[in-house]
Amino acid sequence: MFAEFGKAVGDWIIANVGWTVVIVLAILSLFFKIPKKEVHLWTWLLSKLGDALLGSVKKDIQDLKDDNSKQFDKLKSDTDTRIDKLEKSTTARFDEIVLTNNNNCSTMQARLNEIEKKQDLQTADRIRTHVLNFAEDLRRGNSRTKEDFDLLLDEDKAYELIMEKYDEKNNVYSHAIKFVNKKYDEFMDNDSFARY
Repeated sequence: MFAEFGKAVGDWIIANVGWTVVIVLAILSLFFKIPKKEVHLWTWLLSKLGDALLGSVKKDIQDLKDDNSKQFDKLKSDTDTRIDKLEKSTTARFDEIVLTNNNNCSTMQARLNEIEKKQDLQTADRIRTHVLNFAEDLRRGNSRTKEDFDLLLDEDKAYELIMEKYDEKNNVYSHAIKFVNKKYDEFMDNDSFARY
């Protein structure tokens, strides 16, 4: 009976040489270590068994990592391209807005300048009318107060500034203001200003 058992075991060992080596090494690993690497035989056997069993899973994981890396790189490239396009579009739109704004500001400034000139020339016209009427009143022999003269001469300064600003002249006005100044000097010398 023992002979039959030994024969059956021997046949199994011959039929399963790989497993036999693994079992023998497993039993030996309980008592010995691999001296150079300081690795326990069980650890080594289990790592080899793990590599054999999980090799395809590790390869699948590596393939998945590679695919994800490629997809990430493509997504990053697409995103960078879209960001560049968006930046260029935004810059172009901003430049367009600035240009439009500058044009609008220039147009508004030109319009404001026109309005200011119109108001200044209307003021000058009002002053001119006042000076001409004042001079005509003096020619008729009417007397005026010193305050009337002072106000009129202050208006003359404003008138001259406006005329200088727009490079305008009016000879009629020039003669009238000279006449007013002459009369002012006469009234000052004679103390003949009107008194109210």
